Amino acid sequence: MPDMPSGRSSHDTAVIGSNLYVLGGWKLDADTGERMWYEDVWTLDLRHPDRGWSSVPAPFKRRAMASVAVDGRIMVLGGMTPDGSVRRADLFDPTTGSWTELPDFPEQGFGIAADAVNGRVVATGSDGGVHSWRPGASEWRHEGVVTYPRFFHQVAGDQHGDLIVLGGMSGGMRPSQIERVRLETVGESGPVVGYWTVPSPSTAKNRQAFFVRRGWVYMFGGNNSTGQHDFGPDNFLREGYRFNPATMQWRRCADYPMQRQSIQTSMGADGSTGFALGGFGHDGTAARTQREGYTFNFRKNEWNATGPHLPVSRSQFGLVQHGDSYWVFGGLDYDPSRPADDRFRHLSEVMTAGVDGGEDFAEAGIELPRTRRAFGGAVVGDRYFMIGGMTDDFELVVPCDVFDFETRTWHGMTGPARPRLSPEVAVLGNHIFLLGGMSPKQDGSGLESNASLEMYDTVEDTWTTVAESMPIPLRHATMVPFRGQLLIFSSHRDDGNVAQVMLVNPFNSESTEPEEIVRGEF
Repeated sequence: MPDMPSGRSSHDTAVIGSNLYVLGGWKLDADTGERMWYEDVWTLDLRHPDRGWSSVPAPFKRRAMASVAVDGRIMVLGGMTPDGSVRRADLFDPTTGSWTELPDFPEQGFGIAADAVNGRVVATGSDGGVHSWRPGASEWRHEGVVTYPRFFHQVAGDQHGDLIVLGGMSGGMRPSQIERVRLETVGESGPVVGYWTVPSPSTAKNRQAFFVRRGWVYMFGGNNSTGQHDFGPDNFLREGYRFNPATMQWRRCADYPMQRQSIQTSMGADGSTGFALGGFGHDGTAARTQREGYTFNFRKNEWNATGPHLPVSRSQFGLVQHGDSYWVFGGLDYDPSRPADDRFRHLSEVMTAGVDGGEDFAEAGIELPRTRRAFGGAVVGDRYFMIGGMTDDFELVVPCDVFDFETRTWHGMTGPARPRLSPEVAVLGNHIFLLGGMSPKQDGSGLESNASLEMYDTVEDTWTTVAESMPIPLRHATMVPFRGQLLIFSSHRDDGNVAQVMLVNPFNSESTEPEEIVRGEF
């Protein structure tokens, strides 16, 4: 096999028939620092390598791109030119030596990866979207997303016609997880579920405050006991950690300012800060609800008592941001120093405050249709949805309520299959996902864990059961949106400091049985 005409790096290759093609790339001189961009395509006939290399001109200078053989031609996609990253796509016809410019790739093109899958080019880059192009098409088709957006990675079509994604860089980390993006097997199996058991440096067992930012899951505070009502001074925590699901690695973060559990959180609009409010903690005399508001600066890794603060302490409430305001719905004011019949106050007043923290929370002049705490709350568009929960005398709340921010009015919605106490909710698009919590037993003898995952369509006002059960226990689990999927996290284990992490893609299946595709221990 003859050597290449000269050294070349950051290039790619493709094979059509017996011909090997080398495209793109550059040559770096270590002594002078000179960079020479290649503007031709090298070709070698693998049946007759003794004939040596030949070349044809290319209409570009590019590197860190992808090249894919499809329909007897070669697509060159994305990459970088001397002027910067490009999304450009070009099609080379070896029989004529001609080039055709195709529609640009819809997302970032530097370090992109692509492969031919069932007659079409499928590609994904650092923005995380998966797109396909079929010969003759005038545009790219969106096929899905990857959990860990990557560059300098590899992809390959498998025997089912799906796309396997592996390696590369993601948010400064090197993910070890191999992902499957379902292209041809959608609906043939259960929702894509990967779950892992991971050693944890945190002593928190449950009720932490969570943020998700740039591929990291941040958690603060919580309770160090698996007992349901262990509320001694030493049970409440301040500790802060962040966890990267791509590498299963942990990093220490600044501690929360106070020992707290059941804190409610809201991410800042620009992603640079997170706001945390209220919760439950011990004041040195007794465990009671709290009222403080703190802001976490992710870049500086520090908490500040910025406010806004609550006028009345709350826990088990809903906190959301809509426009330039924070809103607080429902919850409980608990004070054990009050008379026994007045310790639990379920709050009906809706509170609001500006996100700038200039003034504390004040009543919005709106009351709940019915009081509730420990419910699932979520914003979709201009509406806030309240699902499940508990009210006075420990009664479950069956009706679900919806608040319209524009009209400041309430209306109802269809409820899930069974009422739930302390469910987890997460929003993907126009859908609300409902997980875990406790529901009445069929025989009416009490409550039992509800292991199902349900999906609510906010446009159609309909519920669908995504999965009847999950492969990990859901007691005190937390569910958050994570790059177009659902991340479920639980550290509620008696056997040491261990976390269980699960990823669910609820849109990849028409079945109600979850499929285990990845299971591991690290």
